[in-house]
Amino acid sequence: MESIDSWDQLKRLAVQRKGVEQKLARCYEEIVAKRAWLRIAESASQKDQAALQAYLNAIKSIGKGTGKRAVRYRQEARRAAQQAYSVVPCWIMTHLRVSESLPAELGVFDLVIVDEASQSDLTALPALLRAKKVLIVGDDKQVSPDAVGVEEKEVQNLMARFLGSQVPVYAAQMSPERSIYDLYKVVFASTSIMLREHFRCVGPIIEYSKREFYDHQLLPLRIPRASERLDPPLVDILVQDGYRKDYVNPPE
Repeated sequence: MESIDSWDQLKRLAVQRKGVEQKLARCYEEIVAKRAWLRIAESASQKDQAALQAYLNAIKSIGKGTGKRAVRYRQEARRAAQQAYSVVPCWIMTHLRVSESLPAELGVFDLVIVDEASQSDLTALPALLRAKKVLIVGDDKQVSPDAVGVEEKEVQNLMARFLGSQVPVYAAQMSPERSIYDLYKVVFASTSIMLREHFRCVGPIIEYSKREFYDHQLLPLRIPRASERLDPPLVDILVQDGYRKDYVNPPE
């Protein structure tokens, strides 16, 4: 074994080791995924596999959903999904796709996860009704739905008509400008958990949001590679001759 006689050698060895570890991690992920799909294929009957393929063909044919045959393809997808949905243990799709494709039955899925729930409105309810358990993931500091062009009087009339039997404090959270995250934050107020580890941005980038919106509770864990580093990551530049013209600062 060669002796390590320099700091540069040590860094090169560390980089090589990290590269090997990353390759092993990717290989492990691929093996797990392939074994999972193999198990699904082995356990699915010929009828199940035919239904799943028919569903995939119908979804592919729907495309943007604007063609003259789109209605027929949606019907084909719905019929195939009645048989195929139980074959695949995990489905990832939009709220619209859930409503138009999966069986309209209560509690057909063990768990429904709504990601970015702070940007989801009441159109997510059909997906939630198909769940035995629900996990809502969102952030009330992010952008929520905005009922643009909806008259307030119309909203009040609809809420009075359809939400009159709801618990008043819950019904108030079902207006168009509220999100599914807003609703569940009220309904299950005592069961929320804050995820504090932040992997998307390096510390200096997320620092402002961390300070102003999250009360320093976030823990930035993003460590950039050497090729990604910018030191410093933020640079303040004062434009000396700046001025405002309407809503624009031309020199800036």
